[in-house]
Amino acid sequence: MVSSEKKKIRLNLSIEISGLLLLILVSSSVADVVVLNDNNFEKNVGQDRYAFINFYYPGFLTCERLDPQYENLGENIKMANESVLIGKVDCEKNWSICKKYEITVWPTLKWFYKGSLKPKEYEGQWHVQFLSDFANTEAETNLKIETVPSNLVVLTDSNFDETKNVMAVFYASWSVISKALLLASTLYYEIPLSIFKAIKKEIGAELTRLRVKI
Repeated sequence: MVSSEKKKIRLNLSIEISGLLLLILVSSSVADVVVLNDNNFEKNVGQDRYAFINFYYPGFLTCERLDPQYENLGENIKMANESVLIGKVDCEKNWSICKKYEITVWPTLKWFYKGSLKPKEYEGQWHVQFLSDFANTEAETNLKIETVPSNLVVLTDSNFDETKNVMAVFYASWSVISKALLLASTLYYEIPLSIFKAIKKEIGAELTRLRVKI
């Protein structure tokens, strides 16, 4: 009887410790990217360190596609460089901040320099390697991030095999639309804002980056 009670106590204690460890791990992971809002934005941004901020809107596919890349960036920068803050702003809950910085598409990434609330817009690709390269350039750091190589294969006359089932993208290097389609055809890239703007200008249509289907 006593032995059974001891087993129950040990089991309950083990469950409580496991739950506490899980909570600590989750909290640590979330803290890699600082959640900013109306109350703490200016307390963290424009202070004594650089800030790379993701302005996003919950539920949008493009925002969800960026999340793992951005979390990876936050985790690596937090471990290697405390002079750069990686943060995010939920524009659904904090519209006043997003309105102030003229956020019209989601996600939008902006870089803030030390002691300044006037940002520079990031217009590059959304893969973590490009994000870290940009941060390294702006902060004059040398952060190295190991990434998974892309599965995208460049086909040529010499390696094109008509006997295999292949999903291929045929494109022209001089076409802005072709370039955008090529970037969107892999899991590791998303259409950069600069290319998106060029597409709008080229075809003269009212588009929104939120509706790009991958």
